[in-house]
Amino acid sequence: MRAGDRGEALHACLDAARRHRERLESALVHLGDQLPTTGADVLAMPYANVASAELLLSRFAKLQDLLGAKVFGLVVALTDEPLPPTATFLDILHRLERIGALPSAATWRRLRELRNALAHDYADDPEAAAATLRAVVRAVPALLAALEAVESHVAAVEHRVGRSSGE
Repeated sequence: MRAGDRGEALHACLDAARRHRERLESALVHLGDQLPTTGADVLAMPYANVASAELLLSRFAKLQDLLGAKVFGLVVALTDEPLPPTATFLDILHRLERIGALPSAATWRRLRELRNALAHDYADDPEAAAATLRAVVRAVPALLAALEAVESHVAAVEHRVGRSSGE
């Protein structure tokens, strides 16, 4: 993929990531202090809160997937020292952490584990559903910090490249 195409793809992905962030934050605001803490709370949730909880879980997973599956590779490709095609995802995470485009590779791996846990349907286990929802709410700041670090890094690279090309 040419550099210009990568830049366009990266910006399209970042636009999608921002939409996920907006919906995720909106769901958090709607849930407010009504986050279920027990299985009984989950079973008693009003429909609007169930919808907000599902939106929260869905957008968390989509944002985590988008960053990991597309954005991170495109960001690494922007660097002056791209990784070889044989690089592992762990190599990508460590490079992103080293260049300041990811706060913590270890935290990202935990976010991925949580995202994988969301693939399970907890309809028959309201206690597990409450615990998963609480874990996602606690993890949202780390996920948003990863997006913010990527956005800041991309802006800095584009500013530096724009300055060096005389723009």
